[in-house]
Amino acid sequence: MSPGFFSLGTCLSPRSKSTSTLPDRATWDSNTYQRDTDAAQPETLEAVNGSGGSESDPGADSLSDISVDHQTQRQSDKEKVQAEIDRVIGQKRAARLADRESMPYTNAVIHEVQRMGNIIPLNVPREVAMDTNLNGFHLPKGTMVLTNLTALHRDPKEWATPDVFNPEHFLENGQFKKRESFLPFSMGKRACLGEQLARSELFIFFTSLMQKFTFNPPINEKLSLKFRNGLTLSPVSHRICAVPRK
Repeated sequence: MSPGFFSLGTCLSPRSKSTSTLPDRATWDSNTYQRDTDAAQPETLEAVNGSGGSESDPGADSLSDISVDHQTQRQSDKEKVQAEIDRVIGQKRAARLADRESMPYTNAVIHEVQRMGNIIPLNVPREVAMDTNLNGFHLPKGTMVLTNLTALHRDPKEWATPDVFNPEHFLENGQFKKRESFLPFSMGKRACLGEQLARSELFIFFTSLMQKFTFNPPINEKLSLKFRNGLTLSPVSHRICAVPRK
């Protein structure tokens, strides 16, 4: 068998947008925002500003967009996240990484966004360094190996509702529960070097946005969770209304 292509089935981030000012009611598209006709004076988002940039993990733009998209469409999840934020953080101070341990529902929502978002569905290609046998398959040196993360993250044997957004996948008795079958950053020696940065960025960025804004679709517009294909998957262009919370 000559070197070729081998896909692992069910075996086996984020660059945040830095936003300085937004109007009291803004309509966002996937890259910029524009004022609504009833927009008031701009409000500075100090809690969000500076949470990322070009030095950050390159997957976060997509994950941040996807997380806002899901919360825009799912009223009950949005209310639970904001209730937890109000209880743990309140409205007067910025979110801190130390808050994550006290916010199991918000943490579960972020993890479910990563599972459903699946922005790198086949992970990063690897190459077999020497002739290897794996589960009865002979892999000659030089064979390209891809990990099918989609199959893993949508496996009905691992997830109660694999094709439905469900934060309960990461909760047990009201507490956050880690899942061995959740591998958005891969695993082992070749795991993503930016994993800890990405996890921290996602929590701070998402929590800060949900603390300050309620996200709704524009009137008479329906949001889509379809993706653009590329090196990573990213949401199609869309508009979202960000309404400051009082």
